[in-house]
Amino acid sequence: MVAFIIKQIYKYKTFVKYIISGCLAGGTDLILLFVFTDIFGIWYLLSAVLAFILAFFVSFFLQKFWTFRDNNREKMFGQMKSYFIVCVINLGVNTVGMYILVDKFKVMYILAQIIMSGLIAISSFIIYRFFIFKKQKLILPNGENKKLKILIATGIYPPDIGGPATYAKKLSEELARLGHEIKIISYGECGGGEKNLYLIGRKTNIIFRYLKYFFQAYQLSGRVDLVYILDLMSAGLPATIAAKFKSRRVVFRTGGDFLWEKAFQSGWTDLPLRKYYESKHSGKEKLLLNLCRWLVNKIDLILFSSQLQAEIYRKYYGLPVNKIVIIYNASPALSEVKPDNNYNNSVVYAGRLVKLKNLERLINIFAKIDNKQTKLLIFGEGPEKNKLKILIKKLGADDKIIIKEKVEHKKLLEIISGSRFFILPSVTEISPNLALECIGLGQPIILTKETGLKSDLTNNLIKINPLSEDDIRDKINFLLKTDNLIKYRQELKNLKIGQREWKAVAIEHISAFNISR
Repeated sequence: MVAFIIKQIYKYKTFVKYIISGCLAGGTDLILLFVFTDIFGIWYLLSAVLAFILAFFVSFFLQKFWTFRDNNREKMFGQMKSYFIVCVINLGVNTVGMYILVDKFKVMYILAQIIMSGLIAISSFIIYRFFIFKKQKLILPNGENKKLKILIATGIYPPDIGGPATYAKKLSEELARLGHEIKIISYGECGGGEKNLYLIGRKTNIIFRYLKYFFQAYQLSGRVDLVYILDLMSAGLPATIAAKFKSRRVVFRTGGDFLWEKAFQSGWTDLPLRKYYESKHSGKEKLLLNLCRWLVNKIDLILFSSQLQAEIYRKYYGLPVNKIVIIYNASPALSEVKPDNNYNNSVVYAGRLVKLKNLERLINIFAKIDNKQTKLLIFGEGPEKNKLKILIKKLGADDKIIIKEKVEHKKLLEIISGSRFFILPSVTEISPNLALECIGLGQPIILTKETGLKSDLTNNLIKINPLSEDDIRDKINFLLKTDNLIKYRQELKNLKIGQREWKAVAIEHISAFNISR
């Protein structure tokens, strides 16, 4: 019996040490309160404050160095701050919980305190173990030639249209060709049939979606070396928490910008990305910004496709330079794309149908353009779809502006290649893959001037001020003139753009994954 008890204590030694440390800290608090008040004659409220402060340090150092054996002193002051915040929150939770149990459910106050103490002890243990004093198990191989097991967590995946969908598909294929084992988790409908692809349905409410994503990511994280997330919140939040529970490393590639996109979609701002971060924010926005900062702090390395966003994260999220890696997007050869000439008198947009894509302004402008032969085709899905359809009908432009269903990527490139020109009027595009593919095809494009692409590339493109209807209308009318279109197409074909294949992007990813922290 004694041997069994000893065995169980050893098995759960971390939790046992956690309880012992808590008891020692509590005992310290009571003893010091007595000493300060009865021996030194200090006013009892001041004694209570002094005793609490000293007991707090006893508790922190016991839990950090003895219970959880975290000997890292570099983050100690940050951990101490988090530890104190948890203590304050626990005080509030205990007070509210006691009130509910005693006054609402008529539980005896002693039993109520026992219940609350137990719940707070368990929740605090989880927070200390997996967040404040978490052990970072870097199980990444030392050599870049050793094969990795990687979980790619994304919010969208083909047949969805969008940068992260294309990126996840192309990068996973190239990493697999290099011999690495890839698993992918994404939101989407079941029945994709692709090996190692795990889809979470979108038809449930957001809480259940996030929970399903978390549990699936939690299961998969135990089978991989690292988790690579392609957005910060919808996929990033549940996947990062799951990865940390499994002590796996998390690498994040920025695509869009969650905070700005949320603010724009919610009507909190109409500013481009740069100006938004420079402006004043509401209480809701500050709360979300702090949540994003917390999440970014839990991520081990962040990959950026542009200096624009890297600078924003450094300045506004407090991201240290040693967590920043720049990996520019691929711009592969696309000579195998066959133009679909059925679209040679169409202007094409493709992407998510959300407010920041500036489609309402584009539709209002195109409806007034005096050109009955050319149509505007909008390919994609999103929350603004019905609203845009209603607007088109209201303007009486059903015959010249058509919203089409999303198509698979290869077919989309054929449509764009065969179209008159492609337009991307977004309020901001950080690093648009489709724009790069248009350039690779030598296909005319009208692009927002608010972009993170390199200036030596964008200087050769027709750019628009996304907030100026006059500028957008003038540039569209310019390319509706055949002579101007032919000249622009020839300039793009003569434009020398260094090809950047997906294999090079994949190799740079492996180098980044193997960065030792």
